[in-house]
Amino acid sequence: MICRLRGIRIIAKSGIALSNPLDQLTFFDFYQTLGCISDEGIFHFHEHPNEKCPVGRHIHEAVDDKLRRVQAAMEEAMKGISLADVTEAVRQGMHLEEKAVSQ
Repeated sequence: MICRLRGIRIIAKSGIALSNPLDQLTFFDFYQTLGCISDEGIFHFHEHPNEKCPVGRHIHEAVDDKLRRVQAAMEEAMKGISLADVTEAVRQGMHLEEKAVSQ
């Protein structure tokens, strides 16, 4: 299986190859490429509410749109985090760790 999307190539049994620089690849790119969510979104719950229950009868109309907005906000935030940001944070952590060990 080979999956290509936004500069990410995932090759079954052999790993990941990046065809774009780290600063051009975001969490959102991986999120989409890896298929982390279904078409229903990240929030799916209470799929068969009891129509006799006053809460169950109205739960989806009460929260579904709000949950879609939460997902959209999360996805937008993911677009602002690049793999370069992550690798830099790891390097800084490693540097601080090395500094602590050498003291």
